[in-house]
Amino acid sequence: MFVVWMLGRISNKKTLRRPLWSKYVFTTLLLYLGYFFLFSPYFSRIWPYHITPQNKFLGIIGILLCLLGASFAIWAGFTLGKNWSGIVATQKEGHKLIKSGPYNIVRHPIYLGFFISMLGFALAVGTIVAYMAVLLGLTALLLRIWIEEKLMNESFFDYREYSCKIKRLIPFVW
Repeated sequence: MFVVWMLGRISNKKTLRRPLWSKYVFTTLLLYLGYFFLFSPYFSRIWPYHITPQNKFLGIIGILLCLLGASFAIWAGFTLGKNWSGIVATQKEGHKLIKSGPYNIVRHPIYLGFFISMLGFALAVGTIVAYMAVLLGLTALLLRIWIEEKLMNESFFDYREYSCKIKRLIPFVW
């Protein structure tokens, strides 16, 4: 996912407008902290308590969820094409509201993909720390959605209509 993200940054359109970076500092720290908890063996050794058992079945389900989430996020990134912003959502030169592909399923498919991947990893690992990391990540993503929805409403006159048809993060639910 990281390689795709870096390659996507090279060819995107010129940025015209972005929210204040200060709005993203807290959410970025939460995300990094969540990923640090998720992938650091240090926390699992200190607090090795499990919520879900470690077995082959849950391990396979977890890996499949990781792959599914990563694939969904990458698909969303490719669908955005040159409109993709990267870490901070921005309005690009000639920016178009993308409503196709995964954006016809949810309004924030990259975040859904990240969440599914984190959840899959936590399921495979099974520790309390891993599930805490998922909660940190989800909190960060929900705060980012709030910031980005404001930008989208200001940038696209048809975003309100689109948001009435397509759910935010969970297909058919929310």
